[in-house]
Amino acid sequence: MISVIIPLYNKEKTILSTLNSIRNQTLRNWECIVVDDGSSDNSCKIIEKLHDERIRLLKKENGGPSSARNFGLQYAKGEWIIFMDADDVFFENAFEIFEDLIKSHSSIKCFCANFKLLVGKRHRLYSRNTIDGLVDNPFKRFLFQEISPRAGTLMLHRSIAGKYKFPEQMRRNEDVKYIFDVLKNEKVFSSSRYVMLYNQNTLAASGRLNDIKKDYLGYLPRYSTDEWESVAYYNLYRQAYRNYLNEAYSLYPENVFATPSTKLRSGVLCIVLLIRRIIDKFLFTIHL
Repeated sequence: MISVIIPLYNKEKTILSTLNSIRNQTLRNWECIVVDDGSSDNSCKIIEKLHDERIRLLKKENGGPSSARNFGLQYAKGEWIIFMDADDVFFENAFEIFEDLIKSHSSIKCFCANFKLLVGKRHRLYSRNTIDGLVDNPFKRFLFQEISPRAGTLMLHRSIAGKYKFPEQMRRNEDVKYIFDVLKNEKVFSSSRYVMLYNQNTLAASGRLNDIKKDYLGYLPRYSTDEWESVAYYNLYRQAYRNYLNEAYSLYPENVFATPSTKLRSGVLCIVLLIRRIIDKFLFTIHL
């Protein structure tokens, strides 16, 4: 069985669409755990009106999305875990795609699939370069958008999901920390098939944090032996400087990953992604 865990905080405008996308799955062997994190809107009432025994609503005091995900995992009954956000939706064959991957690769305990972006009213494939197969050099693949791990596309065996915790002191980029832990330590199988729709229209409503200590950008490591992991952290350092200028300079007076080789790789990455974006924008414009 697949257990979907959704942290919920004031998502009355989107939570019904998210849950209906789960209820409409072609594969029926699932449960959904929604963890209300102290919502003050009508989100919980919307869920309670569904009267669907496969959907369990748990309530807790506000502690952030990491706290809600960790809390929900304790109550999951399924062998496989998917963390999902309350404003995104699955395509109706998503669980069937994951089930096919499980059957075809029984020794694998981590799977990730592709996804689409909701931009305005149009759907755009996140990456036309997503690989099919076991992931080698995961950080390089991640940076070049050749794997697509995120909430809704990453399915973990519960033995793996339970090994890592979402950092509860963080309320921004906490999922990046969790995903990086999985990529560093686990064998991951990637599929180019898309399983969910990531709603970019709600990003503006999420606002901006003023405290870097509530963001993964305030807890970046100083060292990595993996060259492409170093590029990933180098890019995050640069993001920290852009988003939290004074705090970032105080925390990270020197960008320890700003070595010549890291800068070179980052530059190559930027050029490749730019070319791919231009091609994707063209294809998106002509509806391919």
